[in-house]
Amino acid sequence: MAEAAAALAALAPGQGPALLPRVAEAWIGRIAKAGLKAAILDEAGAARLAEGLRALLLTRRGAPGLEVWRNEVKPGRTEPRFVLNLPAFLEPDGGFDSEGYTEACALAVRALDCLGGAKALRLRLGFADLAGLLAGLGLAYDSAEGRARP
Repeated sequence: MAEAAAALAALAPGQGPALLPRVAEAWIGRIAKAGLKAAILDEAGAARLAEGLRALLLTRRGAPGLEVWRNEVKPGRTEPRFVLNLPAFLEPDGGFDSEGYTEACALAVRALDCLGGAKALRLRLGFADLAGLLAGLGLAYDSAEGRARP
Protein backbone atom coordinates (compact mmCIF):
# COMPACT_ATOMS: atom_id res chain seq x y z
CA MET A 1 0.00 0.00 0.00
CA ALA A 2 2.86 2.38 0.76
CA GLU A 3 4.29 1.76 -2.72
CA ALA A 4 0.96 2.63 -4.33
CA ALA A 5 0.71 5.81 -2.29
CA ALA A 6 4.25 6.81 -3.25
CA ALA A 7 3.50 6.16 -6.92
CA LEU A 8 0.37 8.32 -6.78
CA ALA A 9 2.25 11.09 -4.99
CA ALA A 10 4.88 11.03 -7.75
CA LEU A 11 2.16 11.47 -10.38
CA ALA A 12 0.40 14.32 -8.62
CA PRO A 13 1.64 17.84 -9.28
CA GLY A 14 2.27 20.15 -6.36
CA GLN A 15 2.42 19.47 -2.66
CA GLY A 16 -0.03 18.05 -0.14
CA PRO A 17 -2.26 14.99 -0.18
CA ALA A 18 -2.89 13.25 -3.49
CA LEU A 19 -6.22 11.56 -4.13
CA LEU A 20 -6.48 9.43 -7.25
CA PRO A 21 -9.95 10.65 -8.29
CA ARG A 22 -8.93 14.29 -7.98
CA VAL A 23 -5.61 13.82 -9.77
CA ALA A 24 -7.23 11.78 -12.56
CA GLU A 25 -10.10 14.22 -13.01
CA ALA A 26 -7.57 17.02 -13.41
CA TRP A 27 -5.91 15.48 -16.48
CA ILE A 28 -9.20 14.17 -17.86
CA GLY A 29 -10.66 17.67 -17.57
CA ARG A 30 -7.62 19.23 -19.25
CA ILE A 31 -7.92 16.83 -22.17
CA ALA A 32 -11.64 17.53 -22.62
CA LYS A 33 -11.06 21.29 -22.36
CA ALA A 34 -8.23 21.14 -24.90
CA GLY A 35 -10.48 19.23 -27.31
CA LEU A 36 -13.21 21.83 -26.95
CA LYS A 37 -10.72 24.67 -27.43
CA ALA A 38 -9.28 23.07 -30.58
CA ALA A 39 -12.85 22.52 -31.85
CA ILE A 40 -12.28 18.81 -32.34
CA LEU A 41 -14.84 17.95 -29.66
CA ASP A 42 -18.28 19.31 -28.92
CA GLU A 43 -19.74 19.15 -25.39
CA ALA A 44 -21.20 15.68 -25.94
CA GLY A 45 -17.94 14.42 -27.44
CA ALA A 46 -15.96 15.83 -24.53
CA ALA A 47 -18.27 14.07 -22.07
CA ARG A 48 -17.93 10.76 -23.96
CA LEU A 49 -14.15 11.08 -24.11
CA ALA A 50 -13.96 11.84 -20.38
CA GLU A 51 -16.16 8.82 -19.60
CA GLY A 52 -14.00 6.59 -21.80
CA LEU A 53 -10.77 7.81 -20.20
CA ARG A 54 -12.17 7.15 -16.73
CA ALA A 55 -13.10 3.62 -17.82
CA LEU A 56 -9.61 2.97 -19.22
CA LEU A 57 -8.05 4.09 -15.97
CA LEU A 58 -10.45 2.19 -13.70
CA THR A 59 -10.03 -1.04 -15.66
CA ARG A 60 -6.25 -0.53 -15.72
CA ARG A 61 -6.29 -0.74 -19.49
CA GLY A 62 -4.56 2.54 -20.13
CA ALA A 63 -3.27 5.82 -18.76
CA PRO A 64 -1.41 8.87 -19.98
CA GLY A 65 2.26 9.45 -19.38
CA LEU A 66 3.71 11.27 -16.39
CA GLU A 67 3.83 14.58 -18.26
CA VAL A 68 0.03 14.52 -18.63
CA TRP A 69 -0.62 13.58 -15.00
CA ARG A 70 1.68 16.37 -13.83
CA ASN A 71 0.42 18.93 -16.36
CA GLU A 72 3.87 19.32 -17.88
CA VAL A 73 2.94 19.05 -21.56
CA LYS A 74 4.67 21.81 -23.50
CA PRO A 75 3.87 22.05 -27.22
CA GLY A 76 7.03 21.61 -29.24
CA ARG A 77 9.05 20.52 -26.19
CA THR A 78 7.27 17.84 -24.18
CA GLU A 79 4.95 15.61 -26.18
CA PRO A 80 2.13 13.86 -24.34
CA ARG A 81 2.04 10.09 -24.43
CA PHE A 82 -0.48 7.39 -23.62
CA VAL A 83 0.25 3.78 -22.65
CA LEU A 84 -2.05 0.77 -22.93
CA ASN A 85 -1.60 -2.16 -20.54
CA LEU A 86 -1.78 -5.24 -22.78
CA PRO A 87 -2.61 -7.91 -20.13
CA ALA A 88 -5.71 -5.90 -19.17
CA PHE A 89 -7.17 -6.88 -22.55
CA LEU A 90 -7.04 -10.60 -21.80
CA GLU A 91 -10.47 -12.21 -21.77
CA PRO A 92 -11.50 -14.75 -19.11
CA ASP A 93 -11.47 -17.55 -21.70
CA GLY A 94 -7.84 -16.79 -22.53
CA GLY A 95 -8.43 -14.75 -25.67
CA PHE A 96 -7.56 -11.16 -26.45
CA ASP A 97 -10.25 -8.46 -26.46
CA SER A 98 -9.33 -6.97 -29.83
CA GLU A 99 -12.50 -4.86 -29.97
CA GLY A 100 -11.73 -3.38 -26.55
CA TYR A 101 -8.12 -2.79 -27.60
CA THR A 102 -9.26 -1.02 -30.77
CA GLU A 103 -11.60 1.19 -28.73
CA ALA A 104 -8.82 1.95 -26.24
CA CYS A 105 -6.46 2.90 -29.08
CA ALA A 106 -9.11 5.23 -30.51
CA LEU A 107 -9.68 6.87 -27.11
CA ALA A 108 -5.96 7.32 -26.57
CA VAL A 109 -5.47 8.81 -30.04
CA ARG A 110 -8.39 11.19 -29.46
CA ALA A 111 -6.94 12.24 -26.09
CA LEU A 112 -3.50 12.83 -27.59
CA ASP A 113 -5.02 14.73 -30.49
CA CYS A 114 -6.84 16.98 -28.02
CA LEU A 115 -3.67 17.63 -26.03
CA GLY A 116 -1.83 18.50 -29.23
CA GLY A 117 -4.56 20.87 -30.36
CA ALA A 118 -5.09 18.71 -33.46
CA LYS A 119 -1.68 19.91 -34.68
CA ALA A 120 0.66 17.14 -33.57
CA LEU A 121 2.76 15.64 -36.35
CA ARG A 122 2.99 12.36 -34.45
CA LEU A 123 1.21 10.81 -31.51
CA ARG A 124 3.01 8.85 -28.81
CA LEU A 125 0.81 5.81 -28.15
CA GLY A 126 2.54 2.77 -26.74
CA PHE A 127 1.86 -0.41 -24.86
CA ALA A 128 3.21 -2.07 -21.76
CA ASP A 129 3.80 -5.64 -20.60
CA LEU A 130 3.93 -7.63 -23.81
CA ALA A 131 5.50 -10.45 -21.79
CA GLY A 132 2.47 -10.50 -19.46
CA LEU A 133 0.09 -10.63 -22.41
CA LEU A 134 1.96 -13.50 -24.04
CA ALA A 135 2.09 -15.39 -20.74
CA GLY A 136 -1.66 -14.89 -20.34
CA LEU A 137 -2.14 -16.32 -23.81
CA GLY A 138 0.04 -19.31 -22.88
CA LEU A 139 2.89 -18.28 -25.19
CA ALA A 140 6.55 -18.07 -24.26
CA TYR A 141 8.03 -14.64 -24.88
CA ASP A 142 11.01 -16.00 -26.80
CA SER A 143 9.12 -18.66 -28.77
CA ALA A 144 8.32 -18.67 -32.48
CA GLU A 145 4.60 -18.66 -31.58
CA GLY A 146 5.08 -15.64 -29.32
CA ARG A 147 6.87 -13.72 -32.04
CA ALA A 148 4.30 -14.71 -34.69
CA ARG A 149 1.24 -13.79 -32.61
CA PRO A 150 -0.41 -10.59 -33.93
